Amino acid sequence: MNKKNKVLIILFYCSCAALLIAGTLWDEQISRFLYSPDSVFGSIFNKIGEFPPYLAIPLFGTVFFHGKPEKLSKALRFLWSLFFAVICLGGFIFMTTKFGSHWLPKNDLRTPIEIFLAVIFTVLLLILGKRIPEQYLKPLKKFSVFGVLAFLISGLGVDFVKSIWGRTRPRDMLKINDFSSFTPWYIPQGKTGNNSFPSGHANQATLLFLLTGLADAFNSLKKHEVKLFLAAWVFSFTVSLSRLIVGAHFLTDVTAAIIITFTIVYILRILIFKTNKKNNLI
Repeated sequence: MNKKNKVLIILFYCSCAALLIAGTLWDEQISRFLYSPDSVFGSIFNKIGEFPPYLAIPLFGTVFFHGKPEKLSKALRFLWSLFFAVICLGGFIFMTTKFGSHWLPKNDLRTPIEIFLAVIFTVLLLILGKRIPEQYLKPLKKFSVFGVLAFLISGLGVDFVKSIWGRTRPRDMLKINDFSSFTPWYIPQGKTGNNSFPSGHANQATLLFLLTGLADAFNSLKKHEVKLFLAAWVFSFTVSLSRLIVGAHFLTDVTAAIIITFTIVYILRILIFKTNKKNNLI
C-alpha cells in the first residue's frame, strides 16, 4: 500500500470519526432537519444502494465454473461445473428477489419473473465467462473470493448487531413527533424488534470498496486505485445520506456500518492479496 493510499485511508477514518461524534451529539436534531420521506433522491438510492455487491456471488460462481482444475476426472468436472452454476444462479436469485421487492408489483407473477430473470442472467454470465482469457481467471478467482467473504462477513456481522441492539428507527419517532424512545447508539437495547443500528444499506454500499481489490488482482489497474477508492467513498456516503433523508437511520447508524464494513474489507484485502502474494488461489 503506497503513501497516497495510506493518506486516503487515514482521511476516511477521520471523516467517519467526525461524523460519529456529530451524530453522538446531535443524532435527533440531524434527523429532524434532513427528514423528507417523499424525497426522490432518498427513494432512488433506497432502491439501488444495495445492489453493487450482490454481483460478488454470481462472479464467484462464474470464474470458478470456467476455472476447473485440469486433473479432475470427467465426472468430477461435471459436478464442479454444476456446483458453481448453482452458486451463480443462487446469487442472481438473491439479487432478483431484492430487485423485485423494489421494482415489481406484488402479485402471483412476481416470483416466477424473479426466477426467470435469475436464470437468464446466469446463462448470459456463464456464456460471457467463456470469453475471459485464461490468464485472467486466476486473479479473478482471488478477487471473487475476496468479494464473497467481505459480503458474507460484513453482512452477517451487521445483521447480528442489528438483532441485539434494538434501536428504534428515526422515522418511527418522526411520524408521531415523539422522540421519547430515542436511545444513544452506544447503549444496546436488546432484542426489541427494532433494527436501526447499524444500517444495512450503508453496509452494502460500503462494500463497493471491494473495487480497490482489483488494483491488487491486476497490476494494470494499480494506477486507478485512488479513483476506485474515491468512487466507493462517494457512493457509500451518498447512499448513507439518502437513508438519513427518508428517516430510515440516524447518522450514527450509517457511520457505524461504514466503519465496520470498510474495516472488514481492508482486513480481508490484506489477508488475501497482501500476504503470500506469490501463491494465488486455485
